[in-house]
Amino acid sequence: MSKINKSRKLFATTATAALVASAIVPVASASNFTDADKIAPWATDAVNFLSEQEVIGGNPDGSFNPRGNITRAEAAKMFTAALKLSEEGTEDFKDVSEKDWYYGPIVAVSNAGIVNGKGAGLFAPKANLTRAEAAKMIVEAYGLTGEADLSSFSDAKTVSGKWSEEYLSTAVANGVINGKDGKLAANDSITRQEFAVMFKRAMDSVEVDFAGELANAVSDLEKATKALNVEVKIETIAETKAAVATAKTAITTTQAALDAAVKAAAITTDDAAKVQVTITKATELVKVTEEKIAKVEEAAKELTVQSISAKNATQVEIKFSKAVDKDTLFKNGISGALATADTVTIKSLETNGPVSIIGGELSEDGKTLVLTTATVLEKRYDFTVKGLKSTDGKNLKEHKQMLTIEADKTAPVITGTEKVSANLVKVTFSEPVKTLGTVSFKLEDGTAVTGIQEKTAFVAGDSSVIYDLTKAQVNGKDLATGVNVTATFVGVQDQNHNLLTPNPASVTFAKGAKDGVAPTVSVVTQTGAKEFTVKFSEQLIANPTIKVGTTTLDTANVVQDTADKTKYVVKTTEVLDGATTISVDGYTDLSGETGAAFSKVYTFVKDVVAAKPTKSAVVQDATDGKQYLEITFDKNVAIDDTSKVTVKGTQVKDFVTVAVDKSAAVSYKSKTDKKVIRVALSTLLDNAASYNVGATYDLDVTFANVKSETGVAVDSTTADFKLVADGTAAAAGKVAVTSVTPGATNDQVTVTFDGNVDLATATTAANYTVDGAVVESATAASSKTNVITLKLKANSNTFTGIRNVTVKEVKKLDGTVAMDTQTVVSAPLNENILPTVTTAKLTAVNTIKVTFSENVTDGTAVDFVLNVGGEAVKTTVTTATTSTGNVLELTLGTAVTAADLAKGLSLSAATTVDIKDAVGNKLTVPTAITVAQ
Repeated sequence: MSKINKSRKLFATTATAALVASAIVPVASASNFTDADKIAPWATDAVNFLSEQEVIGGNPDGSFNPRGNITRAEAAKMFTAALKLSEEGTEDFKDVSEKDWYYGPIVAVSNAGIVNGKGAGLFAPKANLTRAEAAKMIVEAYGLTGEADLSSFSDAKTVSGKWSEEYLSTAVANGVINGKDGKLAANDSITRQEFAVMFKRAMDSVEVDFAGELANAVSDLEKATKALNVEVKIETIAETKAAVATAKTAITTTQAALDAAVKAAAITTDDAAKVQVTITKATELVKVTEEKIAKVEEAAKELTVQSISAKNATQVEIKFSKAVDKDTLFKNGISGALATADTVTIKSLETNGPVSIIGGELSEDGKTLVLTTATVLEKRYDFTVKGLKSTDGKNLKEHKQMLTIEADKTAPVITGTEKVSANLVKVTFSEPVKTLGTVSFKLEDGTAVTGIQEKTAFVAGDSSVIYDLTKAQVNGKDLATGVNVTATFVGVQDQNHNLLTPNPASVTFAKGAKDGVAPTVSVVTQTGAKEFTVKFSEQLIANPTIKVGTTTLDTANVVQDTADKTKYVVKTTEVLDGATTISVDGYTDLSGETGAAFSKVYTFVKDVVAAKPTKSAVVQDATDGKQYLEITFDKNVAIDDTSKVTVKGTQVKDFVTVAVDKSAAVSYKSKTDKKVIRVALSTLLDNAASYNVGATYDLDVTFANVKSETGVAVDSTTADFKLVADGTAAAAGKVAVTSVTPGATNDQVTVTFDGNVDLATATTAANYTVDGAVVESATAASSKTNVITLKLKANSNTFTGIRNVTVKEVKKLDGTVAMDTQTVVSAPLNENILPTVTTAKLTAVNTIKVTFSENVTDGTAVDFVLNVGGEAVKTTVTTATTSTGNVLELTLGTAVTAADLAKGLSLSAATTVDIKDAVGNKLTVPTAITVAQ
């Protein structure tokens, strides 16, 4: 008989810390099961011990049921609790579901190698555990070794040569099994108290080497932390996360082993301190790695619009999933006017016209855009956002959204004042305002202050105003510095005419004095091939005027540094090289002191260091679905139509190695990011021999006519990747809606696609949403068509006009890919609310006035039949065709009598009724209409 020796550590440190060490100080008192008196004396100690350690539990009714059989699931739970096994992970046993209470324990014991199931993909969680299965689980769990002669058992031959023989022999050798009435009874179900005894015997048979277990744990921890010393990449982030999980487990295990060794006095105080330092460092490394993972995952996020909401009557806030590249958002790359007319569009669904956008501001984190519109926003609008990139180069997929904006009823308030400079004060409102109303300036004693002017004339839509106190006077004399001035605003209104609250409202400010020290240019520093910074002695009111040689730079090329307000970043159009005159003029500090004109010759050094590739990676483009080889450099590079990349190396698939030597033109990934160039792999590897999906490539990458901005050729690099096929382009293989128009009746809407559609998905009513109406059905006129007719529920379409129609999940004929969810603005649709009769009144013996729920028109046919006592009478009922509005007069051919009146009059609709509302909805008369007298 061969020995079973798995060299298992018996999960020693965690088991030791949780059980052996805690046995010194019990975590609970002895068992108080309601049927404790039924536990056999030989099992009492074992049951009590395992109960105290929370390894074994009772039933909901408080009993232990010692003679009841234990199931395989219950045994799995005991081993998981005793050995502190991780329940993380998955298993695919056919008879185990994630919703089952025993799913976690079965995952734990299966992953730990304690049990493998019953075969055929089954675990049999509810089956009774046999004595042979118990022996196997205990031997595997505790790594027991040794063998015993089983011939003394009367049924030894029944296990000879079977899988259970080795495990039973080892269990007997370690005193775990002593037999049952002289038998092994391998196939007998084991009771709860029997299993408790076997479990306790297994624990007692193990001699724990606390110092050795700790040494093993520390060794495993060092290996686990070493695996974290790698670059975190999105391509390998799953492996890095797994390494973090392993390290965390190793930290927990090592801490438990250390605690156990300390309690058992198996380690010195100094050595324990060293191990604790190791654990602390490992914990810090895990934290740092998790932060790196978070950053990489953030970088890997797609750029999306998370929400669009109204801030006030003329401002809208758009939140993005990550920081937006300002160069793709604003015309000047900073703020204000948007990059193009299509960057963000707002269309009114009421007027079907565009909304003019004045400009926008992006938050410091680049994730929130506030747009200001030229007109008040109220009711429903279609928003489209497109053409943007994130700061890390991710493309924004075109975003469309319909937004209903409630009328702004919030009053504006003054949010504060800001001293811009000694003589300039900025008053800020909570939102853009339409008018400042009347503004007066007085001293604290009520004396009028004159000469205070708006620095820049206020215009409707501004959310602040700057007042210039330079010419302020009191009684014909200049306003003294430091004297408080109260500005009182009366009648300020926001863009929706909400009055300022409180009204009037006042703010107080004072004229400052110049500080007597003019600003100066401190230092000019070259920071790039076409960039330098100018630092001033103090902060300025506005951007300075800067010349390079004789060229005055555009203000867009002189930008205040966000971190250091005294510094300005200057970008030039030409490479900085050699002696160059830098001139600075027109700059004033916050106190109003003006700096002297500055001019100095600086010697700039042309950048002759080659741009170095910092990263090469294969990525799939979100727009065209192609795989691109992207090269990122440490500085901007210049390319033109002759720029190429050449790859040389090998590709390997199915143990076959093929040489690769290919070249292709390169392009920028983004027009605003000159550090990243790329080439589609399907273009670079342009034939079947080179383009081999599934092959692993190991390539040297060189460049032709790819240079730094100063003309220095870039360095070469390498690339290794496994080639996957190009994905599907965003719109390939999908249908799209081209129009939504009224149908033959007001209950119908026609949806037209750009190609024939799959009828199974196209005739599913749930795939269509019409704002303001309910879609009852969707039908097609033929099996091959691109036109679907929607039937609207009667009386569900409440208004006439355009509206959003959303279509989703429709596939192309014979296609497999559902369309992108699309919201389309329809042509004007008529409401389908049917007119009804609200009252009918007898105004003369031959005249009945009928009032309707809305304005109606009438044709020439007969509309009503007169009933007397509920029975139709033979008299003509003529509708006056000259009637207008929502009232029609009916003329009776025969005057009604007192007898008729006594029986009661009513009207019923004739089969020829042709009364309609303004959009053609026909009158509905479900029951007879009582005619009042």
